[in-house]
Amino acid sequence: MSSENIIKSFDIIDSDTQNLINNFLETCSSELISKITLFFWTIFITVGIWRSAEAYTGKFIWVVLTLIVLCYRIFTLRILLY
Repeated sequence: MSSENIIKSFDIIDSDTQNLINNFLETCSSELISKITLFFWTIFITVGIWRSAEAYTGKFIWVVLTLIVLCYRIFTLRILLY
């Protein structure tokens, strides 16, 4: 049995779903997919860091500096998306 047949036998996605995914990826530019991925990744990271900064019990200056950097990060995300 060739490796190609082995891969096809373990294929979980049926052909209709695979065709739908391929059509979607062909119509969307890679730039759009990258922007969407970057947007959600930035929001995910920003929320995590923001929550950690609010729970931080050390010097208050580090919390303020962290929140300023996060605000700047969101501001630059706006520029990257356009």
